[in-house]
Amino acid sequence: MCIKNIRLKLFKDSQCKEKLNLYENISGEKFSLKCFFKNKDKIFPVRIIGTKKPLEKQKISEKKVKRKAQKNQYKASEKSIKFSKWFIVATSLNDTVSDDEIVASYRIRWQIELFFKRMKTLLNFHTIRCSSILYSKSITCLWLSVGFILCAFQIYLTYS
Repeated sequence: MCIKNIRLKLFKDSQCKEKLNLYENISGEKFSLKCFFKNKDKIFPVRIIGTKKPLEKQKISEKKVKRKAQKNQYKASEKSIKFSKWFIVATSLNDTVSDDEIVASYRIRWQIELFFKRMKTLLNFHTIRCSSILYSKSITCLWLSVGFILCAFQIYLTYS
């Protein structure tokens, strides 16, 4: 699940006394931070991993931020523009999984999310009107099969 614009207070220490400013820690091409967040009385460790988007994607993201600000009649902040140039992931996975593996898995997962979004849009996938469980399972399998064929065809066209 992709969550955008979430506000989460991050802390440098496990007692959650010293706040972490993510904006100040973004630099270079990649970054990885170990930090903590507090929910009610529980404290959780979290890794924040970021990689810069490719240059053409950075330009597109920056344009979107500025367009949204203009549409809502405010000026895009320097922070918003800087964050738009990064792909940032928060995870609870420990150090045994590398940063690159985590970023790669999230990118693949995002493609799967886009695939299901397309299926819902193109095939009216989100509503099943049926009289039995067997029928609904059959329709779901049919939709997934058609989706798989469409996906395979798209991959074939992309790489041939």
